[in-house]
This record gives sequence, C-alpha cells and structure tokens, in this order.
Amino acid sequence: MSEGILLVFWGKRGYAYSAYNLALSIRRDSDLPIHVMTTEGCLKHLNGLDLPFDEVDLIEEPYDPGRFKVSLYDKMPFDRTLFLDVDALCLKDLGLLFD
Repeated sequence: MSEGILLVFWGKRGYAYSAYNLALSIRRDSDLPIHVMTTEGCLKHLNGLDLPFDEVDLIEEPYDPGRFKVSLYDKMPFDRTLFLDVDALCLKDLGLLFD
C-alpha cells in the first residue's frame, strides 16, 4: 500500500515558496514521497531551485479553489494520502500519522 504527501498550490509566488518550504521541512525528518499539483506559472517561481518534490502534476488554475480541493479524492496519488495546505511547516516525522 503506497503512502505519501500531496501538496497543491497555484496563484501568487508566495504559495510556491510556501510549498517549497513545507516540502523541505517534511524532508528533514521523513522520506515519504511528496507529490505536488500546481500550475506551470506558479512552478516557474521556483526555477533555479533544487525541488524537493518527487512528482509534479501540472494543472489548470482552478476557477473555484474550494470545489477543486474537495474534488481531489479521486485524484489522490497514493493509496494513503496526507493532503496538506502549503502554508504550514512540519516539525516531526509525518510517517507517524500513517502508523
């Protein structure tokens, strides 16, 4: 059974940097795969950086962010997926949440 983290971001560059920082904080204590869904424009804000994401899916910018987020269930990249808002930091190993 696969387990991993899903981060979704689009819009202003601050969301790209937030996702980058969150992924780095996850990487500090965990080797869980990190899958992101983002727009091409938002991903460009991270050009030149060594991206800490394992897989990137490009999406169209959602018209209704709330509806998009609640429709993610069918798009989860892992059997057991932890979907996190990118405006956070990880202070401990997230693998413990799967145990």
